[in-house]
Amino acid sequence: MARKYDLDWQRVLATFAVFLYHILMFFNPWPWHVKNSETDSQMIVVSSLPIGIWIMPLFFIISGMTASISLQKRTKKHYVRERLSRLGIPLLFGVIILTPPQVYLEWISHGQFTGSFLEFLEGYLNGPYLEIGGKGNFAFFGLHLWYLFVLLLLSFLKWDNRLKLYSNPRLWYSLCSR
Repeated sequence: MARKYDLDWQRVLATFAVFLYHILMFFNPWPWHVKNSETDSQMIVVSSLPIGIWIMPLFFIISGMTASISLQKRTKKHYVRERLSRLGIPLLFGVIILTPPQVYLEWISHGQFTGSFLEFLEGYLNGPYLEIGGKGNFAFFGLHLWYLFVLLLLSFLKWDNRLKLYSNPRLWYSLCSR
């Protein structure tokens, strides 16, 4: 099967939209890890809403379609290795390297911690981070990399024959838009 360049370009454009959305999150009135002191601009909310509504379902649909294509070209063993290297390694890197500073800055900005980053790291594994302003430190899903965590899990659901996940883009959409 030939490469689907239209899917590649949709993914590129959607990635730019995700960057824009996350920039807007600093300024809109919704909860976020770190906020600007000037929030609640109507223009920012109007810009954030459409992106927030359609962007992740679009990513999951594209991912389901490309996974289906990938499975047609590879053996199951090669597919698993590929998923672990393309999703698992970046997720692990994010959880170990990128996430601790993010949680630390959130805790500092919300007044939940006053020590140094090294002091914060000492207690990083004390409980799972499950929500903004929560009590746990360890973000096992990689905060902004949650998508990789979910996609990795969904990638391995393929072998459950009752869920015709990759051959049914509508099922992908219904799973992701709930």
